[in-house]
Amino acid sequence: TVCPPEMQIARLVERGMAPIEARQRLDAQMPTAEKAARADFVIRTDGSFEETDKQIDEVYRKLLGGR
Repeated sequence: TVCPPEMQIARLVERGMAPIEARQRLDAQMPTAEKAARADFVIRTDGSFEETDKQIDEVYRKLLGGR
């Protein structure tokens, strides 16, 4: 899944992580663009739940071979 770094930090902070720790965690990881480029499928999680569900359904159909 992919979303902007600011959203990733906000989600980690909501779970109780200090903002500086959240930033350090993201900085220690491979950049999101590189992860997405290496992935077979990318689901963006920065939109609505409806948009995310639609992407999940599309990936699921592709994994099933287009059924």
